[in-house]
Amino acid sequence: MARNKSKSSDKLGLGLKIFVTVLVLATAVVYIWSVLNNGGNIIAGLFSPLLIIILVLVLMTPMIISMVKDMKHELPIQDEMSKELMTKSSSIAFFISIYYLLAIAVFEDRISSLLGMTELIARHAVELGIMGMAIIFAVTYFIVRLRMSKK
Repeated sequence: MARNKSKSSDKLGLGLKIFVTVLVLATAVVYIWSVLNNGGNIIAGLFSPLLIIILVLVLMTPMIISMVKDMKHELPIQDEMSKELMTKSSSIAFFISIYYLLAIAVFEDRISSLLGMTELIARHAVELGIMGMAIIFAVTYFIVRLRMSKK
C-alpha cells in the first residue's frame, strides 16, 4: 500500500514539474510575441527575461530527465539522499542569496552605471535578483551534490 502511494505521489510531483516547465515555455512564447508585436527591440526587451527563462529551463530539464529515468527503473523519485541534497543546497543558497540581494541594494549606483543608467529601475533590480538567485542555487546544488557523492 505504501509503495503505491509513493508511486502516485512521485507521478504527481513529476507531472507538476513538467507542467511548470511547459508554463515557462508558454510564457516565453507569449512574451516574445508581445514584444515583437509592439515593435519592441529584441535585444533590449528580451535579454533579461529570456535569461531567467533559460536558467529555469536549464535547471528543470536535468531534474525532469532523471526523474523519468528513476520512474522507468521503478525507483522512488525522492529518496533520502535527494531530500538531503535539496535541503542542504537550498538552505545554503538562501543565505548566500540574502547577501547577494543586500549587495545589489548597497552597490545600486555602481550597478546602474555598469548598465548605463542613472539609477537602477525596480524591474532591473528584480531581474538581477532572480537571475542571481537562480545561478546561486544551481552552483550550490552542484557543489553539494559533488561533496555528497564523494562521501
